[in-house]
Amino acid sequence: MKTILLTVSVLALGVFATACGGNSSSGSPAASPTPAVSPTVVAASPQPQAGVTPTVATAADAKLGTILTDGHGATLYLFEKDTANHSNCTGTCAADWIPYTTSPGTPGAGPGTTAAKLATITRADGSTQITYNSHPLYYYSDDQKKPGSVEGQGSNEYGGLWHTVTPAGAADTAKK
Repeated sequence: MKTILLTVSVLALGVFATACGGNSSSGSPAASPTPAVSPTVVAASPQPQAGVTPTVATAADAKLGTILTDGHGATLYLFEKDTANHSNCTGTCAADWIPYTTSPGTPGAGPGTTAAKLATITRADGSTQITYNSHPLYYYSDDQKKPGSVEGQGSNEYGGLWHTVTPAGAADTAKK
């Protein structure tokens, strides 16, 4: 019984200390304590931060070879249903296959890429999407679960095939 009472007292003291020990700029104590949880690794947002020039770079994949990525190593894809400098992926397609967008301007060419192959297009929704060798570039939403993932390679969704992109700007049709 003493052990239970001691444990409850220690826990209550910990909750009290957490609730009152925060550094609040308003001067009032926190409304409720923040529970202690294990940190969760979450992939970074696929879109560049405001004011940061997005970059197209390359990375080596054991099965696919050298492929295009953004400046943070997230895999970029092309959609075979797109036409030169025109995206045919909108609505729910664009929720699964996230367009690599930027504010107007020229994206940066990272190591292994060709600056002359980089450009932008205006999407139907008014956003500015990055292209490489006239192919609009996309992220795959399932890739956000694991950095460096190529889960979208060879997918047949929304009426066409999806592929990683080679530094030459062509579809990488290798099997993952």
